[in-house]
Amino acid sequence: MPLFADKSKNTFSGNNLNSQISSIVDKKNALLMSVGNEINNLNLAISNLYKEIGGEVYRTHLEGAIKTDGLTGYFDNIAELNKSITAKEAQSEEITKRYDEEIKLLQNLAQPPQTHTAPVSVVGTGTAFCTKCGTAYVPGEIAFCTGCGNKFVSS
Repeated sequence: MPLFADKSKNTFSGNNLNSQISSIVDKKNALLMSVGNEINNLNLAISNLYKEIGGEVYRTHLEGAIKTDGLTGYFDNIAELNKSITAKEAQSEEITKRYDEEIKLLQNLAQPPQTHTAPVSVVGTGTAFCTKCGTAYVPGEIAFCTGCGNKFVSS
């Protein structure tokens, strides 16, 4: 299933978008928590190996000679676990990046359209002109220019 579904078939309303954004944030957080738990478990496994290594070194010490031959398997396990942690951290970064991108796209869709305001020029009695496009109108009757759509601001 693709991360970014085809949104062109959906009707977007403010509440619907906010709900989708909230849902995506929840999914992102759940995935990050899952990956974080996996990283914690890998770190715990490394800690347990450190304890086992310590025990092995101590037993070797009691025998009178410290040998590392019996520790090679531990070292290999730690190296593999560290590779897994690095991969999980990269996965976590990718999840954050991808979900933040989708959230940003939806937030942009949820934003109300920007309106440009044009000051009003009044000439004579009862007539005004939009200073952006020059369309004439009667002040107080309309709030937006019929020629260009700009919002009138009374001065």
